[in-house]
Amino acid sequence: MTQKSEQPKNLPSGALLNINKKNGYIQVYRYEYEQDPNSGKKVRIRVSLGTLDCNRQFVPSPQYQLRHALERLQEENRQLKQKLADAHAPDVEVSDQAVAVEHSVTQAVTTAKLETRTKSPTIDLPALVTVALFSALSGETDAVSIGEYAKTHCEFFRKTMPSLRVEDFSHDSIRRLLLLIDPGQFDQFYTQMTQQMISRQAVRIIAVDDQAVRATALTERKDNKRHRAYYLMNLYDTASKVCISRQIIDHKTNETTVGPQLLEGWDLHDCFVTADAMSCQVNFVETVLCRGGGYVISLKSNQSKSFEEIRAIFSTAHTSHIHTLETEPELDHGRIEERRYQIISGKFLSKVIRKKWSALSEGSVIKLTKTVINKRTGQKSYELSYYISSIAGSPENLPLVSKIVRSHWGIENNLHGMLGMYWQQDRMQATHPNYISNRSALCKMALTYIENYRYWLWDHKRIKTEEEISIRSLQLRCRKPEVALECIAAGLGFI
Repeated sequence: MTQKSEQPKNLPSGALLNINKKNGYIQVYRYEYEQDPNSGKKVRIRVSLGTLDCNRQFVPSPQYQLRHALERLQEENRQLKQKLADAHAPDVEVSDQAVAVEHSVTQAVTTAKLETRTKSPTIDLPALVTVALFSALSGETDAVSIGEYAKTHCEFFRKTMPSLRVEDFSHDSIRRLLLLIDPGQFDQFYTQMTQQMISRQAVRIIAVDDQAVRATALTERKDNKRHRAYYLMNLYDTASKVCISRQIIDHKTNETTVGPQLLEGWDLHDCFVTADAMSCQVNFVETVLCRGGGYVISLKSNQSKSFEEIRAIFSTAHTSHIHTLETEPELDHGRIEERRYQIISGKFLSKVIRKKWSALSEGSVIKLTKTVINKRTGQKSYELSYYISSIAGSPENLPLVSKIVRSHWGIENNLHGMLGMYWQQDRMQATHPNYISNRSALCKMALTYIENYRYWLWDHKRIKTEEEISIRSLQLRCRKPEVALECIAAGLGFI
């Protein structure tokens, strides 16, 4: 039976419903007209758009989503070409940059032994990875967008990087690339392409935290239950704004086991690792110390005995043993924040707690009191946080401790927030761990290059206003391949 679709209201325009009584589902479709290439006449065809679920909500089919995304990208490309037709091209040596970038990508692919492990027709991996990185710089990392970028700028790559076999890659080939490449190999490729942008400092602060890819949560149709989303554990250099390593948290594992694994193989000498309460585990702390680093880790009720004792010690300890630092008030997002740090030597803790946490006897415990005042209403609120640290509890170390505690939020604001806002990582609809991990790494690589490019443009006085170096403005500029090439060349240190 076929009827016009008045309900629900979220159906595409012109949609019709076909109720299949035998199978019990409702198909959503519409009629469209195409021109017959032989006769030249318009022929009416039936196009499937999706189905209605048990709650009468429209569920679009993958083919409809891909076609809709392709139409949107084609329209954006037409508008972009028109907009950039009169735009001033950057004054750069495109040929020299292209040769250097092409060589670096090819060398990184070879060093990482990047391969798809499939017997399908051979694809030039350096070419496909290069196009994927160029597309990611413009904010698009899905298979359809990368394929459209290759199709639109194929002539540019052929002229500037002739040894790369850039062709009209299908979105299926690109999707297979992200599915079949081993995440460990792609991680090595990522490291090769980003290590140049990690600044060498006397003291490095490494933040460890996880991030949910929310769109990967699944709903089982049989029981209509929601299964949890995939999480990614990230290792973030807060000063360089570079995610130096990452690992997906499989449904069979959790944050407490992946954290120590992520630190293995890294030299943490002259580094301080900061993490949230979920990583406050004995094996995580011991791994940090074994790699040569120090730690400042948030402590909450997940470690109930340690938390209660440390919270109580700030009330019972003598005032001469408590050292305090109050920072200047800060105005941000319409609120005034004041922070008060207090530190006590770890030697005053009980023997049980000192034995449990390595290096805490020579270290310290920290209490952060944050006062937040709403500038509009004047309402005041308080937040208390407690930390354990391997840093000695002396007043001279308070500025360092406050810097480390504050830097932990860099991974939330400068990495997770940026990926969700400008690369829509939370909307990544996927179920395969390899695809999620590799595509997320591609997003992080693009963010790293964009952040570096911002400072490069500022240092070289190539901008007039700060708005010109916002993430979104640079993404739009990188849709022009000459600008994306300059962005990569600047990150690799060629210019």
